[in-house]
Order: sequence, then C-alpha cells, then structure tokens
Amino acid sequence: MASQFTVVLGLLVLGFAAVLLYHHWRDWSELRARQFPADESGQQEGRYRRRRLRRRLQTTLMVGIVGACMIAAVILRRLGASPVWIVGIWSAILILLVWILLLAVADITETQRHFGRMRRNVILEQTLFLARLRRTSRSSPGSSVSQREGDSGNGKPAPSR
Repeated sequence: MASQFTVVLGLLVLGFAAVLLYHHWRDWSELRARQFPADESGQQEGRYRRRRLRRRLQTTLMVGIVGACMIAAVILRRLGASPVWIVGIWSAILILLVWILLLAVADITETQRHFGRMRRNVILEQTLFLARLRRTSRSSPGSSVSQREGDSGNGKPAPSR
C-alpha cells in the first residue's frame, strides 16, 4: 500500500514539475525577447530576472528528479534490488531536497536584496524630487504656501461660492 502511494506521489511530483517547466520555458522566451533599459537599474533588473529564472528552473528540474527517484526506488524494491541501492536512492532524494531548500533560501534572499535596492532608489528619487520642488516653490514669486484668501494660486481670482 505504501509503495502505491509513493508511486502516485512520484507521478504527481513529476506532473507538477512538468507544468512548472512549461511555465519557466515560456518565461524564458519572454525574457529573451524583452529589452531592458541600458541604464544601470535596467541592467540590474535584467540580471536579477535571469538569475531568478535560472534558480527556479534548476529547482524545478530537481523536483522532477525527486519524483522520478521516488518511482525508481519502488520499482527497484519490487524487482528485489539490494537494499544498498534503495538506501542510495532515498539518500539522493534527501540531498536533492536539501539543495532545493538552499536554492529557495537563496531566491528569497536575492529577492529581498533586489526589492530593497529598488525601494532605496525610489526613496532617493522621491527625496530629490521634493527638494527640487521646494527649491522651485521658494524661487518663484508669489508662491508662498500661505496664499491670500480669495486667490486661486494660478493668477486668477478664486471662483465665488
């Protein structure tokens, strides 16, 4: 009964990996066709997306290998293979799962770094914009923050209510 469950689970894992591979292949095609801006942030975005897709593709392939190994372990056991082979396959599955977890941690870390860098750039641009806005509003005549009552701020009288 447990071996049937393992085969079904292995087939589900293989199917899941196949679906993910299709989506990664489609994403790779879109990424290759896309042109990123020539500035530094555009190039960083392109590098980040390529590395992320490479990590996720590698993870998906390993998930598929885990599914195939699960099925192979059951088949070898039914054929009467040496327990050394079966233990070897399950050890390989364990090693692959650890590697998958390490890639997931790397993906999370890289994503946090990437979006943290983007957030810092946006805050910097916002600060520079607000500084320019304050400088411009100080230098233009009649642009005080406290306007006279009845003044619309555009040089015309405010509409009467």
